[in-house]
Amino acid sequence: GIEQDDLFVPIESETNELKLELATEVVYTDNEFLKEYLTGTESEERYTLVHSKVRPDMAKALGLTPLSQFLDISEDTFEDAGQCEPLTTRLKNILTDYKDGLTIIKELLQNADDAEATEVNICYDARVHSADPKKLFFPGMADSHGPALIVHNNKTFSDDDFKNITQLAGGTKQNKPLKIGKFGIGFCSVYHITDVPSFVSRDYLYIFDPTLKHLQKAVSNPARPGKKTKFTQKVISTSQQLQPYTGLFEFDSKRLYDGTMFRLPFRKAYSEISSTFYSESTVQELLEEMKKSNSNLLLFLQHVKKIT
Repeated sequence: GIEQDDLFVPIESETNELKLELATEVVYTDNEFLKEYLTGTESEERYTLVHSKVRPDMAKALGLTPLSQFLDISEDTFEDAGQCEPLTTRLKNILTDYKDGLTIIKELLQNADDAEATEVNICYDARVHSADPKKLFFPGMADSHGPALIVHNNKTFSDDDFKNITQLAGGTKQNKPLKIGKFGIGFCSVYHITDVPSFVSRDYLYIFDPTLKHLQKAVSNPARPGKKTKFTQKVISTSQQLQPYTGLFEFDSKRLYDGTMFRLPFRKAYSEISSTFYSESTVQELLEEMKKSNSNLLLFLQHVKKIT
């Protein structure tokens, strides 16, 4: 094999000429901030940077020295350390402002009304679906394929709606005064029921997993603990991932869905978000309360004319 002392690699130069340098004398960028610091300041450090066409993974394989190592900066002395609050803590605090029970239904009704839906259907789904991880696109979701509260409306999500529901402050609705609910915050009331809400609309499946106990390795950025995917893709539609939606309100995983359906599987164990447990009897009481309040609920809605 080639010894590193005999290996020459292309390096960055101020001209377009190809220049080579011994690999032992060359570093590669593993931290853009450090690179910008060295190029933008009068640093006394002298180094030779590998050509930008050489990818970091290739540079590492060639045995080049990382820039951070060259500067003697280790991860534990140069790491992110700003103040932050876990999303689970934030959600737990939000739930103290949103009462359990009928409040959840009211928030989901207001969100449907904001989307200009005319009909909302709410039901208890007692079915238990495939829990075989090998048959699921997201294996960790197997535990959530039991009984759930289903909330359906006859309007599809707009691009703004998709954006809004991922923001706790409900960003884009603030500029529309006729919108009653602020999607992000109001929607969070569903965490009284579940730790892993999901929904389908158009050709998208969204799953939110603040505790990261269900999506696990599927989430690459823990700061955004959820997944958005096109369920019409063959690899997903042919798995049993969408089984909990199948058979409800004309949903078919092989075509665009003309409506929006939320699925709130019941929490099975205490979590960092809530210690509230829903059961069939709890949901039936909730649905009875909703029926009694039906006419009053409609008074505050502009577009929804029917709740079942």
